[in-house]
Amino acid sequence: MKNNVYVHISLTLLGIMAGGIVIAWLIFSNQPLEIFPALSVQKITELKKETARVAVLNFGDIMLDRSVKAALTRGLNPFEKVVSPDGDWFWPADLVAANLEGPISDYRPCPDKSIKFTFDPSTAGLLARSSFDLLNLANNHIYDCTSQAIRDTEKHLADNGLSFFGSPLSGGQYTIKEVSGKKILFFGINMFGFETRRLDEVYDTIAALDKINDYTIVHIHWGDEYVPKPTTEQVQIAHTLIDSGADAIIGHHPHVVQPVEIYNYRPIFYSLGNFVFDQPWPDTKVGIGAGLIFGDPEMLVNIFPYNIVSYQPTLMSQSNAIEFCNKLLTDLVERDGCSFKIRFH
Repeated sequence: MKNNVYVHISLTLLGIMAGGIVIAWLIFSNQPLEIFPALSVQKITELKKETARVAVLNFGDIMLDRSVKAALTRGLNPFEKVVSPDGDWFWPADLVAANLEGPISDYRPCPDKSIKFTFDPSTAGLLARSSFDLLNLANNHIYDCTSQAIRDTEKHLADNGLSFFGSPLSGGQYTIKEVSGKKILFFGINMFGFETRRLDEVYDTIAALDKINDYTIVHIHWGDEYVPKPTTEQVQIAHTLIDSGADAIIGHHPHVVQPVEIYNYRPIFYSLGNFVFDQPWPDTKVGIGAGLIFGDPEMLVNIFPYNIVSYQPTLMSQSNAIEFCNKLLTDLVERDGCSFKIRFH
């Protein structure tokens, strides 16, 4: 593994909306990185039209059971602080993906587990009305209510026009979306209960699929809960996934935000943290969204921090984001921007 130089890229006003702030943590290995001015919604839209760029917005864990389920029955919309009534996200993405932390099913009985989730079938419609495009099913809770609940999940999502990937059922590990003439592969991996010896098969599959797609995004469920750094094994797996053809790694499961690494000119988000969840601890109520704009020969990256307030992700205000950044990035020397550009090689 190469010696990594730790560089912190600061927060800056995006100009996307009042109080919209972005912040990034970056690790990279002597690779060219260019900080560029914050882009407005209008500028991003113009770039996409002019250069056929593809914008993908990624989030972490969505859990719609327990206290969140009770709030939903009272009429709560957990996404209303980040999605307009017309279904427009705060950032102009072509595709929005997140990790669905459990099955959508009313199948019973479910196996006895200390912690298990099942989401009401109506939540599929909520996700569709909130303009999600894809949901990752590769996680430890998708098995909480037998394979029948997984089949129910796939059906509920499909009936509401939603794609999925990372399903443990046959043929569901990946999906391909086409935007502006570009093919984007979404591939899901669940490292819990996953036989490590099968990773070589995954690497080979991604390498083969990458040859017939323009961009490859891997969502992976992994790591230790509530730990702010990835394990050595995670780093090794992430690097091998990049070497196999992945253009971005999106991690989740730890329920807290972990660092971002740039390896071989590709970003690795080890954990985005929670997106919608009911965990009460401070670190579990902070998360980030990863906005990726793919182009040739570069990728533009925006990171969006938010607090989870009453089960609703809420973008940080300017003052709170500055305070958050000051506490987190104590060794930061220069705060000239947080959106960054990676040139592919």
